Parts: sequence; C-alpha cells; structure tokens
Amino acid sequence: VVDWRMQLVAINNFQPQEVWAKVEFDLAKKLKEVRLRPIRTVPKELLSDSVQWHVLQPKLVTLQVSNTTILGQFVDVASYTLPGGSFTESMDDELVVIGDFLTKKSSTWRIIVKTYHNAAHMESRKGIDNTDIFYSKFIYVGLKVFFMEPNIAMDSLQNLHILHNLSSLSNEFPQSLEGRSQLTINNITNINTSHPGYPERKSIQAQIERIEALYNEQSVLIQRESKRQLLEAKDLREKCEAEVTLIKKRIGESCGTIQGPKKLMGVWGDVLAFARIHATVHERESICDHVRSDYSSFLAGTYLEKGLKLAQFESIDGLNIALNLRFQMVNDDFGSDDSSSPIDAVAGLSANPNEGELLENSQCKKCRSEWHMRGPTCRLCRLEKDLRNYESKLTDPVISCVLASLGRWVKDFSNNGRKNHPAMISMKLPDRVELFFKLQAAKKNEIKIAKLAWKANLELYSAIDELNQCKQSMRLSYPGEDVMQLTEQERQLIVEPIDIAVLTMDYEAKQAMALSALRQQKDTLRYLKNQSIERREQNMVMEKSQSNNEIASGQEHDEEGQICPLCLATFDGERAVLACGHVFHYSPCLESLISRGSGHSIACPLRCAIKTKRDDVMIATDRRHDDGSRVMRDISGSWGTKVDRLVSDVIDVIERGEKGIIFSQWDDMLFILEEALTANKVEYVRPKSMKKIGEALSRFRFGRCPILLLNVKNGAEGLTLVEATNVFMMEPLLHCGLDLQAINRIHRIGQTRKTHVYRYIVEDTIEMKIDKLRMERQENHFEDDVEEQAKHGMKAGGIDGGLSEAELRDLLV
Repeated sequence: VVDWRMQLVAINNFQPQEVWAKVEFDLAKKLKEVRLRPIRTVPKELLSDSVQWHVLQPKLVTLQVSNTTILGQFVDVASYTLPGGSFTESMDDELVVIGDFLTKKSSTWRIIVKTYHNAAHMESRKGIDNTDIFYSKFIYVGLKVFFMEPNIAMDSLQNLHILHNLSSLSNEFPQSLEGRSQLTINNITNINTSHPGYPERKSIQAQIERIEALYNEQSVLIQRESKRQLLEAKDLREKCEAEVTLIKKRIGESCGTIQGPKKLMGVWGDVLAFARIHATVHERESICDHVRSDYSSFLAGTYLEKGLKLAQFESIDGLNIALNLRFQMVNDDFGSDDSSSPIDAVAGLSANPNEGELLENSQCKKCRSEWHMRGPTCRLCRLEKDLRNYESKLTDPVISCVLASLGRWVKDFSNNGRKNHPAMISMKLPDRVELFFKLQAAKKNEIKIAKLAWKANLELYSAIDELNQCKQSMRLSYPGEDVMQLTEQERQLIVEPIDIAVLTMDYEAKQAMALSALRQQKDTLRYLKNQSIERREQNMVMEKSQSNNEIASGQEHDEEGQICPLCLATFDGERAVLACGHVFHYSPCLESLISRGSGHSIACPLRCAIKTKRDDVMIATDRRHDDGSRVMRDISGSWGTKVDRLVSDVIDVIERGEKGIIFSQWDDMLFILEEALTANKVEYVRPKSMKKIGEALSRFRFGRCPILLLNVKNGAEGLTLVEATNVFMMEPLLHCGLDLQAINRIHRIGQTRKTHVYRYIVEDTIEMKIDKLRMERQENHFEDDVEEQAKHGMKAGGIDGGLSEAELRDLLV
C-alpha cells in the first residue's frame, strides 16, 4: 500500500498536486506488469472525530524506472488512466493491470499520481458556506500496488528470433506448417491461431513489431531525456556567454597592454595588466608568491613530465609569458568565445538514426570489437574522441590552478578596501572574474551531460543492432563459397551440408537438457510458492491465536509445520530440499538418505515417485543473502566472492563517472585483481615499482584510466589523489594508522566531493576479528599513544602496528 496524507488549510487555495512514491527492492527485478487498485476509503486507524478526511481518487498513474545511464534519474515506463466512480461511492475495485512494457532489471521504481477524478468536486465546494472557506481538513490518496515478476523470464530477443524464423518459414513455405498441432505451435511462439494447425502470418508479424517497439522504447526515452538535459545545459552555457558579451560591450575595448594569444587577452590579460600598472611592487611580488605557492601545493604528490610543467617566473611579465606558453602548448579553450564544439554534434543526434549510421555502427571495429568487426570507426566513436579532446583542453589542471590563484587575488584585492579603485571599477574585474568561473562551471557541466547523452545514443544504437542481429538466420554455404573471406560473426551463421545431421543431434540434446532444467526450476518455484503460502497461513493463525490469548496453541501449530518428517525435530539450520519438494535436515538426515540409496539417486522416505540425483539436491536456509557477497551484475569469469563483488562495485563506480583506488597488502591479490579487471574490460593502472609511480599517477589523474591499484605498504603515504572519490580496501588492516593514511590519500584538504570506502571482509573468518580490533584501536587512538603501547609491552611495528599477547590469543583462538 502506498498512500499520501496532506493537510488542507484553505479550500479556496486548493490545487491538487502530483504525488509520488519510490519503491526499492533488495535486488534488481524485471517486472512483467503492475496491478493497481485505488483506495476509496480512509483506513480505520486514521478515522477520528476531530479530523475530517477527503479522499482523492487517482486518475492518471505513471510507472517509472531508475536508469544508471542518466545517473539514476527516472524515465517513464507506462501510464494508465484508472477508472473513476461517483464521489460518494465506496467499492472494492478490480485490479487495473499496467503491462505491455519491456525494461531492464532495476532495484528502484517509482509510482506517480498525476491527476485525480474528483478534484473538480473539491473546486465546486469553494465558498458554499462560511465553514468551508477555512477549516482543518486532510486529504488522503491511496493505492494498492502489486509488482509482478514473470514466473519464467523469457528473453525478448530470443522470442523475437523464434518469431522471425517462423515468419520466414510461413512466408516461404506456407504449406509446411499445415497439420502441425496447435499445442506445438503455441508452445514455441505463444501465438493465438484462428484455426488449428495454421498460424496467422499477420499475428506473427504483429508480435514481431510489438517486441521491436517495446525493446526500443526504453532506449529512445533515455536518449530523449538525456538530450533534453543537454539542451538545458547548453542553454545555461549560452546565457553565461551572453553575459560575458554584454559586459564586454559595457567596458569597451580591453585596457590590457600585455601581448599574448587572443584567448588570454580577455579578463586575465586585464588582470595581469592591472597588476602591472596599478599594483605596488610588494603587491606584484605577493601575486607571484601566491601563484607559486598554490602551484607547488598542486605539484605535491602530482607527477608531470618536464615538458608539461609551468615555466618558471619571477615577475608579472614572467607569469604572463609562462601562461602564454601553457596556452599555446595545450591549445586550451579557457576564455574563448568560440562555442563550436562536439557538444553541438551530440545534441544533434537523433532518436531515429538512418540506415547508413546504423550500418556504420554495426561494422565499427571499436564499438563492435567483441564481434571482431573490421570496419572503420563510426560517427559515435569519432564524437567520443572529440569530446575527450574538448574536455582535456577545458580542464587543463595547470592552467586551472594558476587562474584560480589569480581569481583569489582579485577577490582579496577588492575586499581589502581597494574595490573603489578607478581602474578596477572601469574594468569591472571582480564581476568579470566571477562570471568567467561561472562560465567554466557551466561548460564543465555541459561536458558531463554530453558524455551521458553520448552513452545514451550508443545504447540506442546497440539496442537496434541487437534487434537486427536477432533477425539473422543460419544458411547453407553456397557451392564454391570461400567462407574465410567472411567475418567471424558471418561464419557462425554458415552451415555446411555435411554437418546438418551432427548439428541436429547436438541441438536436440541441448533442447532436452534445457527442458529438464526448466522442469526442475518449475518444481523449485512451485515448492517455494507452497512454502510461502503455508508460512503466510501460519502467521495468520498466530495472529489470531494471540488476539484470543491462545499463544500456546499457536506455538504448537508453528512447531508442527516446521519439523523434519524423518527425525521429527524442528528445523534450526540448513535444510535439504528434494526434487519432490519435501524437506529434511541437511545433516544428518540427508546423509542417512544417501546411505540408504544406491549412491546415484535419493528416494524420498515419504514414498514419492520422483527420485532425486545427488547433484540436484537444493539447500534452503533462513540466512539472508544480502550480506554484501551477492554480485549485482553479470561479470566475466569467477574470481571468488571478494573479487567478484569488487569488480561489480568498480563497474558501478565507473558508470557513475567516478574514479577509485584499490588497496591490498598482498602482491598476489593485486595480480588476481589485474586479471579480473582485464577480463571485464576495466581500464586500470598499477605501478610495479616506485620508479614508475609518477607515470602511473599521471595516467590516473589526467588520462582515461579510472582505477588505480596500489600496495597499501607503499602507496598509503605521501600522495594526494583527490581526483578519486572511492577507496576499496581488499583486506582489513591491524594497523589502523596505515588504514587511515590510505583513505586520507583521497579524503583530505582539496577534496570537494563525498568519499566512499568499500571494505571486503569474509564473514566467520579471522578477518572479522582483525577488523573489529582495527575499529577498537581507531576509536581509542591506540597507535598514537606511546605510553599505552609501552604499558601493553608492545615493541613491534610494521604493517600490524604491534600486537600484545592477549590480542594475538583473541585472534588465533
């Protein structure tokens, strides 16, 4: 039940507003449909003589789903108009079903009520009598919502492939399908035929078009939403540029006298010219000192090649020359009025790409590298490269550091009683500097949203390509055809006539295995449903017994339904579930059943006809599985619980556009992580020695590499890595000081974003004790207290920080 309660103060000002409720699941779910029932009466627990209630009946209801492509924002999935009744009607409506939609799995959904049936009735009551003008009344809006998952999650792309092949057969050989049983055809395609043995081709084509439309709909909605956000960001940037143009017109020609590139002859040329002409010798020296100090702080822990560093300077003229050289080196976009950029090209991408663009994308050697395509790079790949180049020019870290320092000097100068300086007033330096940084922030935000829009377009192209791939069919090789001239993907669709018999047997065997697995999963689903019904009935009996003061009888009933039929003892741990659905203790009851059998199968002692293979026994437990070990996405390879979960978390971080650092105290673990990240196509950098750490850090800070691997013994000190916002600790450390140092590489002065720390600890192992000890020491500042260490007789140091005899005993016992 989702409901909303609002207080109505003045009915004359009543304006019904949209209301929404967010629904979050522990695991991502793919919904089949949503069933709704409007609540037309106020719940009994809210009724009171002192409170008046008015029930608004929902009319237009929209279902939305969260999407990671647009940073977790919601997109519409489906909308439905609920039936209404008279204002005084109170009835139990039939469920209204919202279906006919396809979405990817998501753990976050949202229900929005946009309009109401009886809002006009509230309007008609305005001013009927004086008591209605101002009184205390409450509004109630309620819905019963049922989120339905499919029992069998059919892959829509596989279904499309089957329908396409069946449509091709029915078009080319219409008589070949005559005489086929109605049951067989319906089992394959779920098609409702008008007469036995002959499927209607129009019905098949209609289902194909429906699947294609629904599959594309979500990608199109995301593309349009991202384009709308990009246009808003672009409009904001253009407004800032218009303000810059307006202020330039007001002050006329620049009074700067320092020569340099056109891009520097704007506000920063005027700032340097003002400092050179109007500042005192001491103030000019102070400017240079502040810039050098800020630049030195920036270089602390930052590796830059010699040719990329800022040239040395001792005066305002030297600073001007150094900036000019830097601008020329990186061809930076700072202060430029030229708004032409790849962002315009991204904003111009259509939700309906033409056939030429789709063909180019499907053959792209970069986009479709997993299909071993050898075609030229497509338009989207070229746009991605242009976006990265544009971003690198706009966000050069050296220029950003110097300009930020100059901006602070202008602000301090104007705040120290010098803002009325005639030249400062005529040149409007404080306003222009503030506007410059405002424009740069707008440009950076525009780039961020443009990258999301680019990704949304790539997913749209990929969705269309997947649909086209599903409609490809296998064929026999032509006489004399050289299949080696085809791509690997095309060769997979070629069948040699001599292989038909072998392939037929292979596919029939796979079909039999799949049907067997399907039957087993159906049995499991049926058992779980029955268990759910029984438990629900037991809870109802318990509640009824407690209300009648019959708690004892309720406990007896509960125990009766939770006993092992073999040993007659209650279940208190893991339970073994046979294929027939009966449950026994995993130990020792299952072991006893195995010893009685032949060794290959288990016979149910309750005389069920179904026998269970030893490998098919399922384990049921009351223990929750959302303890952090569950991987939320499919990953390549199996690397163990820790590494699998880490790779899943890392991919989530990268999709949010963030960077992270992975710390481990074992080189072997770092080697495993390298293999796992490589298998999942995650870019990373790992310095293998201190000589190469500068190059690795430079790639991490300024390159495309989002993940840095470091040994906590070597990489936890002396580095500033505020570009990252996520820390991954693969093992708990006894030395809490070293643990804090590793985290403080990111969470330190200069970090403007929230820092997230991920710790991976295996439950019921010594790691739990180590992490508990670390937290105790960290809370008590133990490693900072030399006297306390001496009191415990601690002399050892290093990675463990030293352990007392009692602590060692607690860890190892």
